[in-house]
Amino acid sequence: MSISSSSSKRGLLRPAHSNRISVFVILTVILLTSLFIYNLYASSSTRTELQNIIDSLREKTQTCFKDKLEIEEKLETVTNICKRKSSKMDEKFKDLQSSNKNAQSQLSNVRSESESLRTELDKIKSLLLGAQNSVSDQKRQFDVLKLEKQNLEARIKELIIQNKQLTGSKQRLVIEMSRIKEKGILHYELLINRVIRIFYRYCRSAPCEVMKTIKD
Repeated sequence: MSISSSSSKRGLLRPAHSNRISVFVILTVILLTSLFIYNLYASSSTRTELQNIIDSLREKTQTCFKDKLEIEEKLETVTNICKRKSSKMDEKFKDLQSSNKNAQSQLSNVRSESESLRTELDKIKSLLLGAQNSVSDQKRQFDVLKLEKQNLEARIKELIIQNKQLTGSKQRLVIEMSRIKEKGILHYELLINRVIRIFYRYCRSAPCEVMKTIKD
């Protein structure tokens, strides 16, 4: 931008310099012609007219010089403004380049972070699938254990019923055994009494000494 502005300034200054030379040439030609005409026509009227023409030409040349100076000053101010703007544009361009580099680096960082997040997401998905599979397995095991628990509860109920039946049968057996025992004791007592009676009858028929010894 600065090179182009300097080249444009040179291009603008060259025609100004050439215009200056052309103005001087034109003025000299005009003066020479006016002097020539003045020498040709030496009358007073022509002199006054020529003097008026020369004065007007001088005024015009002065105004031209003033305009030229103003134009040169304006041109210089414009070139300075262009230089400042070009320098500002260069700075902005550099800032944009640096910001573009920063944006590219940030974009690369974001891409790398997105890739890492994708890998982490894939890991989490695999873990979730494993957890779902383990949950389904645990649910199956829980269902199996629940069924086994139900079977065990049914078996316990059956055993409780059998225990009640066994306790009832045991009580009946105890009653029967007590009855049998009572019957057996009575039977033995009757047998003993019968044996004693038989023996007593035998002893009554025996001699008196045997009876005495038995009594003793």
